[in-house]
Amino acid sequence: MRGAVQPQLRAHVKFDGKNFADGKTVIAEIYEVILTPNAEFDFLADDWNELPLTARMKTPLGKT
Repeated sequence: MRGAVQPQLRAHVKFDGKNFADGKTVIAEIYEVILTPNAEFDFLADDWNELPLTARMKTPLGKT
């Protein structure tokens, strides 16, 4: 771990779920998502922590 840096996580995400508006099955694929934390995180806390994230989606060339 390094301190005083703004970490990023790049990932391929696939959601498989249900649309609550019409009950239909939904599959959404995000080819590249960049997740960054909005706040500091205390790894040494005694209780559960929340980690608020900001996500940016990036569409590679040739994908829609």
